[in-house]
Amino acid sequence: MTPTTATRCGDYVRISTQDRGQDTENQLIALREYAARQQWEIIHVYEDHVSGKTGDREAFRRLFEDASRRSFYVVLVWALDRFTREGVFETFEYIRKLRAHGVKSNPAPKHTSARRHLCRGNSCWLSRHG
Repeated sequence: MTPTTATRCGDYVRISTQDRGQDTENQLIALREYAARQQWEIIHVYEDHVSGKTGDREAFRRLFEDASRRSFYVVLVWALDRFTREGVFETFEYIRKLRAHGVKSNPAPKHTSARRHLCRGNSCWLSRHG
């Protein structure tokens, strides 16, 4: 698949609480813009409004169920802490599960330079593999 080929993607967004004025809209705007630049079609948005300290989140579980059915080929997340706050091992395990289903993970540019640094410093946790 070339970078210009239309790709189906799923977007994952999360906030911990709504009572502090948090909103997923800023994440969604960035993900939509990024997907459009890549010529990717967003087929589903997975949205949780709970802590990321465990994987026991409704939309997060659905994302993996849909990944197992190959409903999409790329998962976009706004930032690592929106995907999970469980720790490095768990994060890599989630990425491994996605890859086992043929799904790539890709960060949208919350902070592009920070993303590049993260990739260099942490084995590119959300690099495009496959």
